[in-house]
Amino acid sequence: MCYLYKTFLNGSMKILMTDVNGPVSGARGANLIAALLKRCGHEVVTVTLTDNFGYSRDTIYKLKGLIEQTELVMISVFSFYVIRAIDITKMVKEIKPDIKVVWGGPHCFAEPELSTEYADIVCYGEGEPVVCDLAERIERGVNYDDIPNLDYHGKDKSRESRAAPLIDDLDSLPCADNDLFTHYILSDDLYRATDIDMGGHFSLYPFGEPTLTVLTSRGCPHKCSYCNNIRYIKIYGKNTLRFRSVSHFVGELKALLKVYTCCSKILFGDDDFLIRKSEDLREFADIYKREINLPFAIEMSANTFNAEKTDILLDAGLKVIELGIQSASERVLKDVYNRNISINKAKKTVHLLAPYVKNSQLDVLADFIVDNPYEREEDIYCTLSFMLDLPESFKLNIFNLAFYPGTPIYTRAVNDGFIKPQDYSAYRAYDNTPDIYQNNFATWLIRKFQKHRNTPGFMKFLIRFLASKRVYPVGSVLFPLIKRLIARIGY
Repeated sequence: MCYLYKTFLNGSMKILMTDVNGPVSGARGANLIAALLKRCGHEVVTVTLTDNFGYSRDTIYKLKGLIEQTELVMISVFSFYVIRAIDITKMVKEIKPDIKVVWGGPHCFAEPELSTEYADIVCYGEGEPVVCDLAERIERGVNYDDIPNLDYHGKDKSRESRAAPLIDDLDSLPCADNDLFTHYILSDDLYRATDIDMGGHFSLYPFGEPTLTVLTSRGCPHKCSYCNNIRYIKIYGKNTLRFRSVSHFVGELKALLKVYTCCSKILFGDDDFLIRKSEDLREFADIYKREINLPFAIEMSANTFNAEKTDILLDAGLKVIELGIQSASERVLKDVYNRNISINKAKKTVHLLAPYVKNSQLDVLADFIVDNPYEREEDIYCTLSFMLDLPESFKLNIFNLAFYPGTPIYTRAVNDGFIKPQDYSAYRAYDNTPDIYQNNFATWLIRKFQKHRNTPGFMKFLIRFLASKRVYPVGSVLFPLIKRLIARIGY
């Protein structure tokens, strides 16, 4: 059954905010923009497309009733989900041809030109400084060409010079909108969020159960070639690290947890949580234990690991660390990923984290990127060897390399003919997709190790045997035969 109510009330602009980016996380950009627009007096309804599978035309058309009531449509777009944004934009134009459609989000930061082929207006920078001004001018029918951070049909060729200053005081922003009465879920049908079990639509990463995700900072200390953060660096000429105060983001957490009662785990989704100073983390631990006291996860790198900081966070409830390693080849890290983290540093960090895993019930997820066309087989073998040497208690997080527009590695891959410009298949899923670029013995062993690492028996022994330095060269030559034999015996 489709629960569709008359949602828009008497107010200013009636705006439909659409988040096409998969499961609910609680505090994504769309929720923050919705909160800002509401603070400016506008009526905002949010729809989240929560499923990771494709949406049929019939399912998307279930938004028709909301669109007919709306005066402005805004869509938050991650590159992996851009097809959904395109489909919704086309549908909006069929239903109400004169309505404006605004796109924002990481896809638009990275490559505004691609987005302006579909959207009337594209926000290629932070949306918070300009969104209320834009909505007001559209409502009044006033020209908005001079508003920074916005592009129209690819006409803006001077984005860097027209970018609005970054928001230095993140505490000046409201907390994410958490009004379930104005929030819909589009899954197999369209549901008001108050009428369903929200736990079934929340992100389960990394705990395997509904997890509330919150960002406490903006920016990243790294300049990785595959990451959208590089777009900010291009616009502003530097890494733009900014932090919310502990009281601000803990206050947001408290408000969200009162609404999303299905969540009993927290993920701090900052690119590197340990870039905060020790005194900030002590303040966080004190307030968090007293006011939240739920298990939480963080992301970090070998460059920022610090035993003192880790001890502080463990005392506060830290249960999962996602450690970005990506490759065990120094050449790939330096020349392909532009990632200034040495393998020796990564190995040392693994060694220092191992006792925490053993003694503190801490899970460490070691991130690696595979199926990269710029890797040689010897590079992949380095990564395989690193994986095999990881403590048994560490977990593998293996992702496929995805090329996102606006990133240096995307441009490089287009120039080298690995992908075509505007090829949406390049934004493939991080996992559960076939290897495209690397059909070799080392990659095959990594995939088998990923599958059988926690399954004692013949295959686990065989992988280590085949990956040994003496056997591997022979196995690489005999790879087609080995692959057929293993498939024949059911492994």
